[in-house]
Order: sequence, then structure tokens, then C-alpha cells
Amino acid sequence: MSNWLKGCLVLLVLLAIAMWFGFRKMSQVAEGPPPMVTIKAPASRVFASLANGDSISTWMGRGGAARVSRRGPLMSGDTIALQTQNRFGGNRDRMRWIVGEVVPDKLLVLQLLDDSTGKVMGTRRDSLIAVGDSTRIISNIAVVDLATMAGPSVDSANKSAAAVLKVGERMMFSAFRMESKIELERLKKRIEGHR
Repeated sequence: MSNWLKGCLVLLVLLAIAMWFGFRKMSQVAEGPPPMVTIKAPASRVFASLANGDSISTWMGRGGAARVSRRGPLMSGDTIALQTQNRFGGNRDRMRWIVGEVVPDKLLVLQLLDDSTGKVMGTRRDSLIAVGDSTRIISNIAVVDLATMAGPSVDSANKSAAAVLKVGERMMFSAFRMESKIELERLKKRIEGHR
């Protein structure tokens, strides 16, 4: 029995260390510069791939799992649903982005909605800037203040709950930033023709 307890203790220590390193990495991502990428193509070409329902599945989400509510150029109000495979077959929606604003060749704003409350959980602003014959995309991410969203039940009297929500908010922010960087790199490879 003591060997079993020692094994469990070692496992818990290793898990705590892994969580600590993961949290540190997430904190570094949250504190760093916003995700950006420079693509060797004019803004009109980059925007045509970035904000078009026909090409979104090639760079957004993983493995062509993005579905758009309609084909062609995105318009305010369009929905982008990212799906994952169910373990028992079929697809399920992982998250839904709503197109908030579209400024051709300059800006695409997406808002992540909570399916149960309909509230905005996060916003992604992809800004395009012409740099010579290339285009730089800067992806600014914002997430909702989870403590405010939780309501008056989480106030200064309940500091531990507020702290947990702050950690969750920071992790969500970091995860969105990391995913945005991966997606921008995929978009760059698609446009520049790299395999």
C-alpha cells in the first residue's frame, strides 16, 4: 500500500509541475505582442482568402472543420462554426464566431458567442496593413471579464472565486492568441503556396 501511495504522490507532483509550466507558458503568451504575420501578397489578395466563406476552412480551425453560414465574401452577421469529431462519430460544434465588422482589404472582426447565453465571450480583430508589396495581419484578441459576467455573486467578499475566474480568463485569452497565431501561419502558407 505504501508503494501505491508513493506512486500517487509522485504522479500528483509531476502533474502539479506540468500545470505550473503550462500556466507560465500561457502567461508569456498573454503578456507578449499580439499574433501577427507578414504575407508576401497584396492586401486585396490576402483579404480575399481571410474573409471569404469558400476559403475559411483551409486556414481556420483544424482539418477543414470550419463551416460558414453562406458562401462568398463574409458579411456582418455571418456565422463561422468550428467543429470537432465526436468520439462516437459525427461532428459537434466547438465554437461559433459571428462576423461583427468587415472593411474590405483592411479589417475583419469576429465575435465569439456563448451558445447558452448569447453573450459575447471574446472578440478577434484581424487588421491588414500594407507593407511594400506584402501585407501584415495583426490579430488583436479581447475576452470578456468573467467576474463581471458571473454577476454580483462574485464580488470583493469572495476573493478566491474572483481569483479563479481571473486565471480562467487569462487562460482563455492565451488560448485564443495561440490559436490565432496558428491560423495566421496557415493562411500565410496557403497564400504563399508552401506545403
